[in-house]
Amino acid sequence: MIRKLCFLLLIVQTLSFNVLVLSPAFGASHMNFMAHLADTLTEVGHNVTFLIPVADEARKDQLGVKITKDVVLVEQDEIMSRQSLVVDDHMNSMWTLDTHEPNFEEMFSWFHKLMELSCANFMRNTEVLSLMKTKNFDVAILEPLSVCGLGFFKKLGIEKTILASSCSLYDFLLPDIGEPEEHSYVPSLSSQTGDQMNLYERYKNYKFSKEWKTQMDKLFDQETAIYRKYLGKDIPDWRELLPSASLFFTNSNPYLDFPRPVIQKTIPIGGISVNMKKIKSQKLDSDKDLSRL
Repeated sequence: MIRKLCFLLLIVQTLSFNVLVLSPAFGASHMNFMAHLADTLTEVGHNVTFLIPVADEARKDQLGVKITKDVVLVEQDEIMSRQSLVVDDHMNSMWTLDTHEPNFEEMFSWFHKLMELSCANFMRNTEVLSLMKTKNFDVAILEPLSVCGLGFFKKLGIEKTILASSCSLYDFLLPDIGEPEEHSYVPSLSSQTGDQMNLYERYKNYKFSKEWKTQMDKLFDQETAIYRKYLGKDIPDWRELLPSASLFFTNSNPYLDFPRPVIQKTIPIGGISVNMKKIKSQKLDSDKDLSRL
């Protein structure tokens, strides 16, 4: 029910729209989140295309979609395959990374290379661009860990775009979409502190967020150069495309997450990727007495 209620804010169910959901293949949790968005839209009767540029060859069969049938893979060409990375080697280290004193440039270098290679490979595939043009999309959705798709959407003439975050908060994005930054009491993603911080912890929280944004800005600038190279110099900069998005879905729950100010187009949809039927079918373990919560 929660999934359908979220989309009622955007789409009237009596109408059928052509929706493009872009989800680069690189991380299972990110792909699953976007796949659930695609399936939710398909479930209520919309024509959904799930477009997957293959960033990580090992992930291209882990699509996550269950009922969305129009799935398009953008395979790696020879140029990208010669420079491909073993993503699991880097992803595993991210889970154990000490974020007290992180080296952001080193931490993000592999991800930057992966996204840049994937973006260039995506833009070189003119057949996919031609195919997508025939579908006359009304709206397009992507996760703003990459802006390559925003340039692609603009080339297709899609004016209505939606950002969707698989995490509760991408604080590097806030200045670009007009949301307030409150470093004194809103922990940054991967922060070591809660919402009760002393003066030094507030400084560290601010520094963490700003350095993360610096690295993401570098990636977005490089991706902009790539999509302009292949799609045309007239495609706007990412700093114009990001704030022009109509809505911003976040994988958050305002009752559980740290409170923070948001703008009207930010909509929390936490729990959309949870399989409620599976949970309800499981017998509650005796040591998990919900009455104690």
